[in-house]
Parts: sequence; C-alpha cells; structure tokens
Amino acid sequence: MSRLIRVVAILVAAAWAVLGFALADLAVLLLWNPAFVSVFALEASWGALLMFFVVVPCIHVAIRPGRWADALVTGGIALASIVAGSLLAGDPATLILAGLLAASLAAIAVPGVIRARSGAADAGVPWHPRLDVALLVIALAGMVLWAPYLVNATVGADGLPRDITMGLDHWPVHIAAGIAIPLGALVAAVLGRVRTLAACASALSAVSIGTAMAVSQGAPSATESAHWSVLAVTWGTLLLLALVWSGRRNEKIEDDIVDRVDRAASRSTS
Repeated sequence: MSRLIRVVAILVAAAWAVLGFALADLAVLLLWNPAFVSVFALEASWGALLMFFVVVPCIHVAIRPGRWADALVTGGIALASIVAGSLLAGDPATLILAGLLAASLAAIAVPGVIRARSGAADAGVPWHPRLDVALLVIALAGMVLWAPYLVNATVGADGLPRDITMGLDHWPVHIAAGIAIPLGALVAAVLGRVRTLAACASALSAVSIGTAMAVSQGAPSATESAHWSVLAVTWGTLLLLALVWSGRRNEKIEDDIVDRVDRAASRSTS
C-alpha cells in the first residue's frame, strides 16, 4: 500500500505542477516576460498556492508515504481557501478547481486509510495541538498584514483585468492565497505534526507574492504598495527563521516513529 500511496502522490504532484500550471505560473518570478506584466501578481499567486500547498506536500508524501495525511492538511487549507475565494469573487466557475483538488486529495486519502486500517499506520505520531509561541505571534501578525491584500484582491476581482488559466479566472485564486497564507501559518503554530510543511508553504508563498507585487508596481494586478511588498517578504522570511529557531527535535522524533513503522510494514510484506 505504501507503494500505491507513493505512485498516487507522484501523479497528483505532477498533474498540479504541469496540468494545473503551478510550475509555469510560479516560473514568472524567474523568467521575465513583458507579456505578463499586467497580471504578474496573479500568475505568482496561482503558482505559489498550488505549488507550495499542494505539489510540494505531495512530493513529501511520495518520499514518506507514512505521512500521507500531512498533504491532506495543507491541501485542505488550499481547498478551503479556493472555495472561499470563489465565493468572495462571486465566481462559481472556480469551484471546478476546488472539485479537482478535492478529488486529488481523496485519491491520496483512500489508500492512506486502507493502509491505516491494515495496521501499517503512523498511529504513534501525535496529532494533538503543540503550540509554538514565536510562530503564533508571527501568524497573528500575518493576519493583520494579509487583511488589506484580501480586501483589495476581492475588490480587484470585480473590475481589474482578468487572467485566465484552464478557462478559470485567476482572481478567486489570488484571493484564496490571501486566506491560505495566514491560515497556514496559524496551523503551523498550533499543530506540530505539519509544522514544517505548513510554515514553509505560507512563507514561500508570501515571499513569492511579495516579490511579484514589488517588481510589478503600477500594473493592474499589483494591488499592494512597494512597502507592503517588503513587509510580505520580511514576514515570510521571519516565519522561516522562526521555524528553524523553534527547532526540529519533536519533528525528528515523529519522523523516527514513522520510519520504524514503515520499516516494520516493509518487513511484514516482504
């Protein structure tokens, strides 16, 4: 079952990275194209949300199938945010994207649950809350920082130039990023099990969007100022530093437990 989880996770990661345009849209940060200047921030937010909250966690599961549920948490944050973004933008078409994401997460969950019921589960890894004060402070600051972004993105969805991918408007996903980033930081602060994945997803998305806003000042999609852009990049950097500062001792213990369970499962099936 671990092999099946790996295969499914790889397929899901590849599908969202390529067919979901996570890789292509995030690449605008590295491959400057004047044709995308007017929608630069919209491209970056789409790519960052799907890459760091969906694709990277799936790659993590492909490497560590015992942590299959971790991708459901970060993917669930993206899913809930996309649904909220669709509602705030008044664009029900974006629910198609949410449905595809829900199906992708279900594809990982099904073999994961079967694996758990077979006894080869990572039951020894705690899911209970484990608060990190430094991360909590940064997460709360992030809610304040991303509030104007969320407001301006919602307003912009009603009148600013659109950017279409797979027939879907980027603005609802742009809004979703403003929800997922502070929410991911909050989850990282209170749930040690997914602390690294959630914190990195939020931090890297914040840095990506902040950078995109900074270099596209004056473009319609750059709804935030250069000062906000600097704060967004700084906030993301501080979130990463706080993650490192808090230490990875507990996560290492959890990973060791999962490793032992995985090895035991491999021996039992060989």
